[in-house]
Amino acid sequence: MFNEYNVKEIVFTEEEKLKFSTLEDRFIKKFSNILPTLTPDERRDMVIRFILSEDINMSNDEVSRAADYISNYGILQPLFEDDDIEEILISDAQKPVFVIHRKLGKCKTNIEFRYKESIFKLIEKIKIFSGEMTDKPIINATLPEGIRVNITLPPISFRRPAITIRKFLEKQPTIIDLIKNGTMTSEASAFLWLCVDGFGVASRNIIISGGIGSGKTTLLNALLMFSREPERIVSIEDTFELNLEYMDDWIRMKTTENIEMEDLIKNSLRQRADRIVVGEVRGREAYSLAAAMNLGHNCMGTIHGNTAKETILRMRSPPMNVPIDMINVVHLIVVLKRFMEGSKTIRRVIEIREVGHIIGDVVQLGNIYEYDNEEKILKFRNFPATIISSIAMISGVSEKNILNEIRIRENVLDFMVRNNINEQSEFVQFIRKYY
Repeated sequence: MFNEYNVKEIVFTEEEKLKFSTLEDRFIKKFSNILPTLTPDERRDMVIRFILSEDINMSNDEVSRAADYISNYGILQPLFEDDDIEEILISDAQKPVFVIHRKLGKCKTNIEFRYKESIFKLIEKIKIFSGEMTDKPIINATLPEGIRVNITLPPISFRRPAITIRKFLEKQPTIIDLIKNGTMTSEASAFLWLCVDGFGVASRNIIISGGIGSGKTTLLNALLMFSREPERIVSIEDTFELNLEYMDDWIRMKTTENIEMEDLIKNSLRQRADRIVVGEVRGREAYSLAAAMNLGHNCMGTIHGNTAKETILRMRSPPMNVPIDMINVVHLIVVLKRFMEGSKTIRRVIEIREVGHIIGDVVQLGNIYEYDNEEKILKFRNFPATIISSIAMISGVSEKNILNEIRIRENVLDFMVRNNINEQSEFVQFIRKYY
């Protein structure tokens, strides 16, 4: 049985559809080349200006409805506007559209496309708005809203198109949000804060791993808010997901058909970056990232892996092929997991492990924090000897004072939780004042 997610359907009369479709065709023909560069608000404003310039006898209400029809995504628009919707799944006409809901898990909606032609019309709009004007049967597009879309067409998908739409949060969760929703504890968050910051001189290299939809990018975004204001951060992604607008010196790069992530990591070494961030490490670029760490660059990124050991194994295996003697340039591995709690989806940090010495063919992993399945909480297990000693050596702060600093930062985070200091700009300003 699925949870149900019902919306009020957006209804246009047949007369409106005919009239608005004609306008839409003319609008797209005239402006298709610039539509991928416009935000949703800019797109809607342009539609309104276009309609008014056509000197058509329409009331203000009709103009507004026409603008919605042309600039939005039809019957899916309510799903686009709900921040709790993570993914939208379309498998056929006359079948319900499914969603992955942040709180309810997978839900069946009351939305369905009556005709296949309606799905193909949506696909054309997605292609135009994203600038992915291709006839290939597999399309990976990113809409101006930052929404990622995967489309498969016949003959790849049997007899019918399939669409998977992945949304990203408009409001980026902070560590305070993650503490409040149980993803991790304030104690573990304070430790990670110290690892990200390193007193401004000893930031640790951190890999965040987990399965699909476990919250890797969300945690990466949240940890980056601990960056110090003067830092120059270079972020490298296949699809733009990271949001560091609060940083004045942020270089944001994305791969293309001809420029791979490996090329961008190598280029970042010439950009005087204080921190190199890779959205998701999948292949050969893992070696380049490890090489950057080995040269002394502070790096962070995400990898698919269900445990810290599995993450190390993936890094050592094809296509990543990171040599074992370079593995310990990664200092810390944080692992997340997605659970079902009844009908509700929850995400939890289940491991925080430090990468220690390499003995023979074995990478030693120190178990600092581990999730207790019975008590359902992240628990401290062992003293992070390697991390603390390395930060002490580089920063000149004694190990005793480092541990005291972690406790102070835990109290700071608890204060922020109690006072709901969880909006991104407010959070960042508070942390900067602490420094």
